[in-house]
Formats: sequence, structure tokens, C-alpha cells
Amino acid sequence: MSFKQIIGWVLVAAGLVVLTLKLSHRYDPAPAITKLSAKAGPKVADVVKRVRPDSLVYGLLVVLPVCLGAFLVLRAEAKEESEEKEKAEAAPAPVAARVAKARASRAPVSACNVLQVTSDARNIWQFDARNGGFELNREQTTLPGEALPSGMVGKDWRSLWKRKLNIAWLPPENVFLRVAQFPHSEFTETVAMVELQMEKLSPLPVAQIVWAIHILPHASGNMQTVVVIIVSRDVVEEFLGKLEGQGFLADALELPLLDQLQATPINEDGAWIYPGALGGKNVGLAAWWSAASCKILTC
Repeated sequence: MSFKQIIGWVLVAAGLVVLTLKLSHRYDPAPAITKLSAKAGPKVADVVKRVRPDSLVYGLLVVLPVCLGAFLVLRAEAKEESEEKEKAEAAPAPVAARVAKARASRAPVSACNVLQVTSDARNIWQFDARNGGFELNREQTTLPGEALPSGMVGKDWRSLWKRKLNIAWLPPENVFLRVAQFPHSEFTETVAMVELQMEKLSPLPVAQIVWAIHILPHASGNMQTVVVIIVSRDVVEEFLGKLEGQGFLADALELPLLDQLQATPINEDGAWIYPGALGGKNVGLAAWWSAASCKILTC
């Protein structure tokens, strides 16, 4: 309770006490007001006589403190509610709530650009939405010193009704992968369960990471296999800053190696290795499968 609320309640209580004493005939302040007006002078006494002492008692000692006190209390409560609302809006919502809001507000995508950044080149693929799917429309490779095609990756006022999705591939050498089993549930519920276990899953402090999940289609019983993608927040911010400096505003970051993993049919236990090269660096993905679920994933 704030100081204004305390003062307000005191004023309300004082006004009610005076009203109770007067109505119960235990104490009447009217004679005291008449005596004080006589001491103040004939003009004051004349005003009090015309207004009547009883009316002054109810007006000055009952109605005024009750109304003033109620005003202070209500104003303080409204201010507290406003501050709490501002704090709630400023505070980051849980990850699951943000995911649900983002998924609910998505508009249809008319075009999608996929950007691969390497040390010696930048590859861009543009896909157009056609017949309920996406078809490759254009492909271009630019050198590190060259500007990205603004007409291809840039966004303008036409994006308000023709949404263009820009996706950039994360450098796999900066990514940590963790595999966990969770009960079958809605996507937002799965995100919430992963968020609760993030301190155990992440090799870095939770406040210093950016993470996402990828649910594999190979399910076992009532459980589902979830791949947790973890990247240092500093790495992501530096990567996004470089892309924005080149005119590419990324809507999402993805790890293409996971698409290869998801596309592989798994019919038996064993280890699957996906070798590859990116930007002159040898990278690969190794997945260990047992009982129709992925147990270990290394990148």
C-alpha cells in the first residue's frame, strides 16, 4: 500500500467517524464551529450563520474528507495497475507464448529467399509459392565484395500484402545440437517443455543463448524426438549484423544439415553420417538411432 493510499483511507475513516458521532448524538462539532466563527470575526460568524453550522459539519468534516480520501485511493490503485501493465508489456513473454503469437499472426508467403554465406561466396536461391508449394525461380552467386541483389532480397511497401521470407543458413561450426525425448503434444506445449529443461540441455548460460527446436518425424510410442539447436547470442547478433549490412534482413535462421536428417528414412538401428563442406571447412552430421528414435546427434 502506497503513502497516498494510506492518507486516503485515513481521510475516509475520519469523515465516517465524524458522521457516526454526529448521527449517534455522541459528539456534535456544530457548536465548536459556531464558537470559532465568533472568534474569527463578525463577517465569518455571519457566513456560518447563513450557511448553518450543521451544513458545514457535513460538508467540511464528512463529505470533503471522504471524497478526497476516495480520490487518493482510486488514483493510487489506477497508477499501480498502469505500472503493472507496463511492466507486463515490457517484460519478455515466455518462449511458448511468443511462438504461439508468431504462428497465429503469419501471413501467406509469396516468395522465399535462402542465403548461404561462405568465406569465398554467397549463394542465394529464390523460391516462388506456386500450386500449394515452392518452386525454384532464380539462383545467384555473389562474391564477398559484391552487393546482394536488392530486387531479389530487399523488402519494400509491396511486402505488406506479398510477404517475402528471407532465410539464412547458420554456420554449423557455431551451433550446438542436443537431442531429447518428450511426450507427444502440441508444438507450443513442446516448446514450453524444452524451455523448462533448457538449463540442463544448454552448454552455455541460458541468458547468453538463442535456441530453437526441430521435431523429427521418427516417433516411438508416446514420445517424440526433439532436436534442440543452441547458438551463442553474440554469434547470432554478429551474424545478423553482417547480413543487415549487406541488405539482407533475415526472418529466420536455419541449419540445413537437419533437413538431410529429416529426409532420411530410418528402418533400423545404427549410425548415419552426413559429410559435407561449407566455406572451406569440413563439417558433418552424425546421428545415432536406436529403437526408432535418435539418441545422439553431433555436428
